[in-house]
Amino acid sequence: MPLLLPALTACTDGTTPLPAPAAHPRFVLQQTVQTRVAYPTDSYTQSLFEEGDVLGAFVLDGSNTTLSGERSNARYVVTQRQEGGPLTLEPELPQDAFPADAGYTYIFYYPYKEGTEFDKVTHLVEADQRSQARYENSDLLWDAAQGTGTNDNLTVNVAMDHAMASIVLEVPTDMMHAGAEPWAQILGIKSLVAGINLNVDSPDDLTGNYGYAGETVFSQNIYMWLFDTKEIDGKQMHVYRAAIPAQTIANNKKMFRIQGKDKELTYNAEFTGGSISFKPGKYYRFTVTETGLRFAGLIEDLEDGGDHYYEY
Repeated sequence: MPLLLPALTACTDGTTPLPAPAAHPRFVLQQTVQTRVAYPTDSYTQSLFEEGDVLGAFVLDGSNTTLSGERSNARYVVTQRQEGGPLTLEPELPQDAFPADAGYTYIFYYPYKEGTEFDKVTHLVEADQRSQARYENSDLLWDAAQGTGTNDNLTVNVAMDHAMASIVLEVPTDMMHAGAEPWAQILGIKSLVAGINLNVDSPDDLTGNYGYAGETVFSQNIYMWLFDTKEIDGKQMHVYRAAIPAQTIANNKKMFRIQGKDKELTYNAEFTGGSISFKPGKYYRFTVTETGLRFAGLIEDLEDGGDHYYEY
């Protein structure tokens, strides 16, 4: 007589059957031109998340309310299950796995910060961004995404956008001091933004109190990251970067200071139209020349990762 095994979905002894395992989404991290701010590529706009990076995560129901009983600001880790396979986002703790529903919105942001609320984000860029880590901590990334497929087989493609503006400064190496690590600063920048709601689809929809107007304590000089040294248009250049909140810079403002060959050099901003508004998620390129500071304009983030310059 064959051995009969008890079924997990039905019971004959009057006890309650075991519930079916809850379905959880598969979060696939897209390596697009709007991802992380660091290496390994030398493009201003394209770079990759790395395995082990920690993102904050939220899940909202169809009325854009945080689900009752779900952990707010859960830690999700960038994971690669197999070599050459896609990067996915996995909950650091199994109990923080979000439920699957095609009507839910899943919000991710980077870098992770304890106590963050998705609709009241406060972000302070670092005054010293001279290392890759400090630059990354200064650039706030996020995505609000919904899934495709059925609830028991839901895939959520996560493509991060930048909430900060990115400033690129190119300086000829022969203009800078050769006896020490050369530095560059962007001057008098509002470095704090409060009240950002991350439940939006694009940088154009971001709102927030950028720089706390009137609070001069949050206006400061920012040391830039020496991102690369390379030949540009036949000349050896240091390429610096800084992440800053969206803000407007007026003409003739003292904007950059560099460690020159013999002394510190300061450069004023000059813009057609009297000012420039740095917008979230955009890249702006400046070049120091022997005759002064040149604003090369907005660097468009093309889908193929290339850079295109509008001359202002």
